[in-house]
Amino acid sequence: MARDLAGIILAAGLGTRLRPISGGVPKPLVPFFSLPLLEFVFKKFTLAGISDVGLNTHFLPEKIEEYLKTFHHSDVFLSKETPDILGTGGAYYGFKPWVKNRTTVVCNGDVLTSADLGAIVDHHFDTDAFVTMGVRSQPHDSGSQIWVDKGLVVHIGPNNGGFTHASPHGFNCIRVLNGDFFDQIPKPEYSEFVPIILRLIKQGKKVVAFEQPGDWFDLGTPEDYFKAHQHVLREWSAGKDPFLVMKTLQDLGRPFTFVPAEETAVFSNSKIVGPSFMALDLEGLKSNSIGPNVVISGGISLGEGCRIQSSVVNEGCNIKDDLTLRIIGQNYSISALTL
Repeated sequence: MARDLAGIILAAGLGTRLRPISGGVPKPLVPFFSLPLLEFVFKKFTLAGISDVGLNTHFLPEKIEEYLKTFHHSDVFLSKETPDILGTGGAYYGFKPWVKNRTTVVCNGDVLTSADLGAIVDHHFDTDAFVTMGVRSQPHDSGSQIWVDKGLVVHIGPNNGGFTHASPHGFNCIRVLNGDFFDQIPKPEYSEFVPIILRLIKQGKKVVAFEQPGDWFDLGTPEDYFKAHQHVLREWSAGKDPFLVMKTLQDLGRPFTFVPAEETAVFSNSKIVGPSFMALDLEGLKSNSIGPNVVISGGISLGEGCRIQSSVVNEGCNIKDDLTLRIIGQNYSISALTL
């Protein structure tokens, strides 16, 4: 059955925990394997058959608008939060006239997940839910947990709230909302999502949990950013593409070179040891040794004989010395040893 769905990507955050990597761009535009993080969220919406997408902005909104033009997302609805950011609940206010009472799938713009959007949408309709929250069996290390009993969200908080039969879960940052949900945000003022959900539960609204196992990264810190790159390299070597990174690159016609684990390639007198990924002109190599565990996201300048190991190198860098366990961009260099 055809469903009239809308999709929302939350992209207004400041990205302070990810700095300096996110210092010059909104966090959802931080490069990941040479593409902005947002592009992988758009890919998930496309595969789920959701073509009408909205996005909120606050920090450096002109960067988001430039990205949308460059990647041909010209029909995206923009909700601009100015001058103040509205929070994880208040953010929905700006989408109310655009949603038009449609069921809406919401994803964070800075999360990588292998979750199937189509599956969570099916579960939402099958259970006649008011809100469906995607959850993971593994609770988060810190912060509130989602407490689930017989498939329903009964509480959100650091403890079970008195629901002794409930089990703790982590939020995978995907939710499906009935169109009536947007009536919960009557004013353009700051509010958070969790208190709204707790209020709905008290009102007897059906808030459903849908557990989706698989890979998940919130790229909130440089440590998470580094680990996510290394995870994708390992998964590609095993023939898996959990975040649709390789598929997205291929569908966009973006050239890249990937050398799997335990393999070695030679280009222009340079040795590349897998697993390693490069989105650069291999003719620019100068007797370099690259890998293992290296991601080079775009054009860089490499000095003669430089060696790179276990590092993430973003576009525009001028590399003159050897690199090991680094995250490096045009304006920052972070030691992965301290992460």
